Formats: sequence, C-alpha cells, structure tokens
Amino acid sequence: MWRSAGLVFFCVSGALPGLFAQKAKVDTVLQIREVTVSAGRLAGAEAPALYQIIDTNELRPPGMRQLAQLLAGGSGWYLKNYGPGGVQSPSFRGGNSAQTSLQWAGWELNSPLTGQADLSTIPAAFIDRVAVSPAGAVELQQLPVQAGDPAFTFSQEFGSFGLAGFSGAWKTGRPHWDQSTSVLWQGARNDFLVDYPGVTPRRQPHAAFRQTACTHRQRWRPSPRSEWTLLSWFADQQRQTPPTLLQQRSAAEQADRQYRISAETLRSMGVFTGQAAVAWLGEEFHYADSLIDLDSRSRTDQWRARASLQWGLAPRHELRGGLEGGYTRAHSTEYFQATDRRQLTARLRYHWHSSDGFWNLRATGKQEWVDGRAMPAGADLTLNTQRFNHTWSLYLFRAYRLPTLNDWYWSPGGNPELEAETSWGASLGWHYRRPASIWQTARLELFHRMTDDWIIWLPAGSIWTPENLRQVWSRGLEAGLTFGRETTHWSWQSQWRYSLILATNRQTEHPNDASLHKQLIYVPRHRAQADLTLGFGQWSLSGAAGATGRVYTLNDHSAHLPPTLLFDLDLQYRQKRGKLQGQFYLQLFNLFDQHFQTVAGYPLPGRHFRLGWHWQIR
Repeated sequence: MWRSAGLVFFCVSGALPGLFAQKAKVDTVLQIREVTVSAGRLAGAEAPALYQIIDTNELRPPGMRQLAQLLAGGSGWYLKNYGPGGVQSPSFRGGNSAQTSLQWAGWELNSPLTGQADLSTIPAAFIDRVAVSPAGAVELQQLPVQAGDPAFTFSQEFGSFGLAGFSGAWKTGRPHWDQSTSVLWQGARNDFLVDYPGVTPRRQPHAAFRQTACTHRQRWRPSPRSEWTLLSWFADQQRQTPPTLLQQRSAAEQADRQYRISAETLRSMGVFTGQAAVAWLGEEFHYADSLIDLDSRSRTDQWRARASLQWGLAPRHELRGGLEGGYTRAHSTEYFQATDRRQLTARLRYHWHSSDGFWNLRATGKQEWVDGRAMPAGADLTLNTQRFNHTWSLYLFRAYRLPTLNDWYWSPGGNPELEAETSWGASLGWHYRRPASIWQTARLELFHRMTDDWIIWLPAGSIWTPENLRQVWSRGLEAGLTFGRETTHWSWQSQWRYSLILATNRQTEHPNDASLHKQLIYVPRHRAQADLTLGFGQWSLSGAAGATGRVYTLNDHSAHLPPTLLFDLDLQYRQKRGKLQGQFYLQLFNLFDQHFQTVAGYPLPGRHFRLGWHWQIR
C-alpha cells in the first residue's frame, strides 16, 4: 500500500508546476520530432511504410484496457492470455514471446530473466502511439504535448466480476517546456463462471487483481537547437493465480513492480545532431504458493547509456553512428549467487532519399559484445518507393536474440554454453491509400523468417535444461482493407484483416522431437478480424468479430484448442459543452457467451460488460 502511494505521490509532485500553470494557453505549436524505433531482439532498422501504427488517440477512450488488447487488433499477433489479470505474452508471426522486443524511450523492457514482456502491466492509457516493426519490435511512444491537447482527462470504468478503476492525466505546454502526467488504478475479483465439459461448474476462485501505475514526461527546450527530456514510469501489480481447469484450488500469489527512469538530451549543430541518454530500469518479482511451500523472489537492475551523432552528408544523405552500453545485475532465489551482464553495442545507419521523394533507402549495421564475447553481427536494409496512391516496401534483415539470464544461470538446469539465436528474413509490402473514396486503404504483405539455434527447454533426466536444437521457418501473408463513408449527419467505416502464418520446425538435433515439420504450438495458421462502426450525430455503434483457427498445444499435434469465433459490441455517446467534452460507453464482450482459451487449462470469461465515461477539458 505504501509503495503504491509513494509511486502516485512521485508523479503528482513532478506535475505540480503544470497544475499551477494551467491558466495560460499554449501559444505555440510544439513540433514532434521524428520517432526512431531502435533495433530490437529480432529487429533491425525501422521501415515506416511497413509499420503497423496504432494511434491510441483514435481509440479513445482506452478505459482500463492493456497493451495486449491494442495489439490483438493488429495483424500477425497471437496473445497467450492466462486469464483476466494474469500474464499476457505475445507471439508475432510465429515467433515466441522472447523474440518480441518491447521498447520504451528506445530502451528494451523485456525481462533479462525470462526474456519476455508481460503486456498486462502496460496500461493503454499511458501510450499515445504504438509502432510495430516487420520483425516484431514494439515501440511505446509517449509524444510531446501539442497545441489543442486536452489539459485534463479523467476516465472511470466499472464492469463484470468486480471490475472498477479510474485513470487521469494532465498536460501543460509552453514555448520552452511541456509536461504530462498520468495515473491509473484498477482492480477486479475476476470471479467469472467456469462451466466446461468435464469440470464441475464454479465461480473462478482466487483470481483477484490490482494495479497502480503512474508515468510522467517532462521536456525542456532552452533553445531551438537543444532539448532535454525526462521520463519516469512506475507500476505495481498484485494478483492471485487461479486454479487451472485440472486443479480444484490454488493459493499462489504474484507481485510485480517496475521502476523506470530515462533522461535524454538532443542538440543540433549545423549539419550535425548529437544525442545522449541514460536510464535505470528496475524490476521486482515475488511468487509464493503456500500449498507447495514455494517462495521465489527476484530483482533486476539495468543501468544503460547511449550516445549517437547524426551527420547530414548532403541534402539527401544522412549518416548516423552510435554506441550503447549496459550493465545488468540480477538477484534470484533460483540462482546460486547474484549474476550480472555487461553489454556494448555499436550501430551505424545510412539514409538516402531521392530528390522527388519517391525513393527512400535505409541501411543499418549492428555489432554487440556481451561480457567481452562478440555476438553475431546484425544488418538490415529498407527500400520504399511511392507512386501516386501506391507504396511498395522491401525489408531485409539479419539479427539475433541473446539467451536470457534464466537460460544461462537457472539452478538447476541453466546452460552457460548456450549460443544466441540467429535469424534472417524479408518482408515485401504493398499499401494503397485513397481517403476520398469509399475504398480507403488496402494492404498486402508477404514475410519470411528463418531462425537457427532456436532455444528450447528439454528434460535431461529429472532436470530441464535449454539447448540450441531447432531451425524454425516462419512465412505467411497479411492483408487488410478499410472501407468508409462520411456525410454531414452520419458515417460508417469497416475494416477487414486476415493473416496466414506457417511456422514449422525444419530440423532438429533431438531424436525424439515430435515437432519436426509440424506447425509450432500456440501459433494459429489462420486469423481473421472484421469490424463495422456506424455513426449518427453524437452516437456510434461498433461491432467486431474475430476468428482464430485451430491452435496446437502439444508438439506432436495430439492436442489442440478448437477454432473460436467471438463477437463484441460497443455503444458510445459523445457530448461537448465549450471546453468540456464527455464520452459515455457500454462495451459487451464475447456476445454469444462462447467457451474459449488461448492457453490450455486457463479459461477466459464468457459474456461480460464494461461501462465507463471519459472527460476532457481543453
């Protein structure tokens, strides 16, 4: 309790100057500088034309939704959901959750212990925009305050199974500085009805969840050529782990806390632009289960620094080089002793565009050393061309993923000799955009990725240990269409998305590996989504349908989750009075009360609702 109160107090204190300065208006337009998505675990250079961009301002009100719900609407994603309030881990285009890099302010948020990022700990209300690269790097963007942004926002929400929560934000903008602060609290009992064949009907026990979080962004611009930015993000999650469908009871509980602070400076010097940043990323994890007398605690601290210099060689040529260093310290009851990791990364990027703006080329090289040992080199190339309303994009990359600290040091079973995964791949995309017509946008993308030395944990006697055993080939396509029409009094819009993902194990060194030449577990081949929104005056009604094909849960395909087809409804009413804008909404999920799971043994709720309101003062 005191920790949560302290986190909120820190954010509120940082925003006090903005609260006392609200009387004056923003008298200048604050420009957003270009956002660069750094190379991730299996990512290379940024390829804007192939990015999936999710603007949360277009999805307002976000309510108590998490990042997982935002990504679920995009192409190529499968989210493993362990129940309301539970862990939510992503899979992108056939990769596992450790191969998806979650980034904030250019720093990677994946846990050094597990390599994964729990999307249930990221509130959608804290994010302005999400950019997803073709290789699966997810950049969380918190943008500077702009003229016209609401000064205050407040949301409150209630729902099924004891859900209640609120979020608030306040922003201030001046010619030389701006700040934004957001806070959130939510909780739920999550005692939904579990009524599956072969299972005694019951209310889901021991499934409560509570989250407190806040974030603060402060930017100073002492001159047109320099800029300083300070970011902080703190969160506390307390959750109970409910029993699976095969268990009668559970006493497991989990507590997660994240502490993140980043400071960055940017200075322009003629044809040169210098950038430097430092960060501290801390994470605590506590898991306890009195039924099996288990009490596991871990903590990681990461100190990181980077510097880069950008040089405008010529009007259409740009060269950028940089270094990034990091030190990670980890303590865990599952390790013999505290462990650490030292990293040094060098990057070089070249960017060119044609004089007519129709061609754009970007190439990046990367070399990293971990504890003095050179990792495989990474490189990528992006080529975009635009003609009229059509954009063609080609993206090639070679990258790698480091073993996690658990892979190396878990006791018993860690393997210090484990090698990094390496991968190479390509994406070819076509985009069509014509906003003035009923057929507004169209998108088709083909992708391919081959991953060598895939890391997998296998039993060695009574002890599980990780090995580099597999070669995995992921390939497929994604397609999307957007239709719409708007008149003075009414409007309609419809989006259609489809993805085909074939992810198979091409070769293995394990003689009993039943996954050889088979689709990977928890990677559905087919996913399709469609939605329709009707607007009339201040009212809007949206309907969404999502279909997921068969999901295998065992390597030999002897067990699987059945295909699912889910429907949701969303009714909204908007009201505006001067500077005050209000929005009321009622959301119905799983409209036809379908039984479904995304992870075997972890049931998800049937029909349920959320009711909320969202206010803005400009």
